[in-house]
Amino acid sequence: MTVQRCFFKNNQGAFGSAINASSTFSVTDCIFELNFGSSTGPINAGSSSGTSYVSNCQFINNGKLQCNTRRRPNGGGLCVERGHFIVEDSLFRGNITTNGGAIIALSDSSLWVKRCRFEANTANHLANDDFGDLSLLPGSPAIDAGNNSNLPIDIYDLDGDGDETDFLIGDLDLAGNSRFSDIWQTPDAHSTGPFAGAIDVGPIESQGQPCLADVNHDLRLTPADFTAWISAYRNRDPECDQNDDGWCLSSDFGAWLKNFNDGC
Repeated sequence: MTVQRCFFKNNQGAFGSAINASSTFSVTDCIFELNFGSSTGPINAGSSSGTSYVSNCQFINNGKLQCNTRRRPNGGGLCVERGHFIVEDSLFRGNITTNGGAIIALSDSSLWVKRCRFEANTANHLANDDFGDLSLLPGSPAIDAGNNSNLPIDIYDLDGDGDETDFLIGDLDLAGNSRFSDIWQTPDAHSTGPFAGAIDVGPIESQGQPCLADVNHDLRLTPADFTAWISAYRNRDPECDQNDDGWCLSSDFGAWLKNFNDGC
């Protein structure tokens, strides 16, 4: 089973209020919010063989009572009963349960967690926060902290483009914005590979503030941007407007020069 770019919210169930899997699966670029069950949080993994994956997901305010009524109770965001499980580049925030506020792996399982963030997950207590906007705030350590080399390959050609070697994640995030938006002020935690920028941790990519002086959009400030601005001025392109007043005027050159000197 492959699940990509989905939003699970306000679901209820016994074992896995969003997903209950007895076979291997892959979940990428998804949000799980306010899912509650009588036995687990949003995902209950029960495959006895193979490896399952969760990548670039957010688990916000999920949880409930116990992982399995026949065994010790656990699992606010993710319960791994059996098999091998890998969780990477994901955020767990505000999840609750009786034990293991965010994740629990039982004795018949193995769990590998890489580059994830855990915030305000709670065991043996209750919480009722609604975070609303799930995008990353400016300066978040999750920005540009993902690893592009770990992106899943579209081996089953799920996008139907005939290419089984491209990336399953696509070019857009869950909000429909660029998945590879690079924030200039934030150093990339890993190599970006063939992409313009490093991905963020979680399914919603921080778009940052536009760099107006980068007129040719090559993610660098060079003299070539001056030539690009002259062309934009002559053609009355949107990049000409450097002072954001809605007009393309000769005064925008002074604004471009200031933007260039200020940097991005």
